[in-house]
Amino acid sequence: MVVDTIRTLKLVSSWVGNRIIQRRRPIIAVFSLTYYCNFYCPMCPFGDPDKSGQIRFAKQNDLTTDQWKLIFEKVSEHCVWSIIEGGEPTSRPDFMELVRYLYGLKMPITLISNCSLLHTIDIQELRKYIQFITCSIDSVYEESYCKVRGVDKATFHRVVKNLKMLKETNFPHYFNSVITKYNTEEFIDQSYFEKAIELGSDAVSLTFVEDRADVNYSLLPDRDTINRVCESILQYSKRNNKPRIMIPDLYFEQILRDGHVTFDECGV
Repeated sequence: MVVDTIRTLKLVSSWVGNRIIQRRRPIIAVFSLTYYCNFYCPMCPFGDPDKSGQIRFAKQNDLTTDQWKLIFEKVSEHCVWSIIEGGEPTSRPDFMELVRYLYGLKMPITLISNCSLLHTIDIQELRKYIQFITCSIDSVYEESYCKVRGVDKATFHRVVKNLKMLKETNFPHYFNSVITKYNTEEFIDQSYFEKAIELGSDAVSLTFVEDRADVNYSLLPDRDTINRVCESILQYSKRNNKPRIMIPDLYFEQILRDGHVTFDECGV
């Protein structure tokens, strides 16, 4: 999708004008299309193991196709860019219809996906509408991936196959990983980055897990391991420009120095 420069400049100009008079207006829209996700990630509220209940809840509470289209129309009058997420957005039967509609409104689209269902979509058509895909890939190794994501080996290999499909079709994509106690070693030995390049990702976004308040377990690594991960990522960032690490060095530097970050950040 080619970005409409004139539309973008008009909306940014309007946004700046509103900021000057202290009127808050959105500039990027995030559309959470569904409550349902086919994965079981323990760090995510959408990882609910009761998938039957989750499907029922989604059917009752997800917005309809027409409701989303109405929202898209209203939001497109103000926002420069859109992000589609879930749950798992590609699980919606009307996913492509909604993407086409957003495209028709000239809103550039980022898709956030676990990439497990991409083989069910016409990837060449999707490429016409989407700027790039953010691939939720917490680990590049079967055992740790399955542990973090709560899925079986077949799902891991399906995801890898779909990532290779993105590479083969030159579909722009990058990896996003949540660092937990289950996947630290691949960041310490830097093999995550090597595999990301191999699978066509020229950028990665990395943040440590934030433990949920509604569960009685922690997914955070111990303090020493956290420090080793931060040191390794900073080292890699300084010595390599591919894949590009999208999270600023300051994030990892502050964790090393203070044990936490002191600025707002998002793991997406």
